[in-house]
Amino acid sequence: MTTGDGKQFDTTRAYIYRFKDDTIHAYFHETPERLFHTLDRISDQSATADHTCEKDRYAGIYTFIRPEEFHLEYRVFGPNKNYEMKTVYTKESS
Repeated sequence: MTTGDGKQFDTTRAYIYRFKDDTIHAYFHETPERLFHTLDRISDQSATADHTCEKDRYAGIYTFIRPEEFHLEYRVFGPNKNYEMKTVYTKESS
């Protein structure tokens, strides 16, 4: 991760994405599983998802690049947080 002022940090967070009943649900990769958010499809290439963490809101836009890759842009705002985050997700090799 690189912050706006150029500081760099290593970060890791794992999620499980499940496609069910024409909807994608994202879960935190933990036991027991906990729902992170449900994607609201805009088109075949994009979706939105919101998540509230205490009093802060994560407003996300997913862009699907190919079956093994998608991008996620978050606008995070509230009393404790105010930033934007851009992440590229790729499927791990088996």
